Amino acid sequence: SYAVDAAAELAAFALSGKVYVAELRAGTARALPVPGPVIDPRPSPDGRHIAYVSKGALRVVGAEGDGDRALAEPEDAHVTYGLAEFVAAEEMHRFRGFWWSPDSDRLLVARADDSPVQRWWIADPAHPERKPAEVAYPAAGTANADVRLFVTDLEGART
Repeated sequence: SYAVDAAAELAAFALSGKVYVAELRAGTARALPVPGPVIDPRPSPDGRHIAYVSKGALRVVGAEGDGDRALAEPEDAHVTYGLAEFVAAEEMHRFRGFWWSPDSDRLLVARADDSPVQRWWIADPAHPERKPAEVAYPAAGTANADVRLFVTDLEGART
């Protein structure tokens, strides 16, 4: 998948865990030097910044690859910023967890904490020597993730 700025002149996409930008008029593409692996990179409407998620943190970088920084970092292993939690993705078909403001100066960011969600253990019968994988799964009638929305500016201040 890919996303473009409002003028459809700059596209951003993830490939092999890296952020790439393509200048569509020039026909060029390049990787940006950012920490990975990267999920869901999207340019701001004005094309000056790229927001993306890496290791549960929402990050932003200049479209030229400058000024990479975290806007919101997870407080622990159960928290993510900028990602859709299981119920949103699986049941509501909402696959994104952050959205740019029309003025490119803020983002609406989902914070998901799955610590209340019950854990299931799934073993691989083909490899009984391996430990079962722990999976957070909100079965019907059980606790869901705690999801909140924040308006975050490009310096990381949030409301």
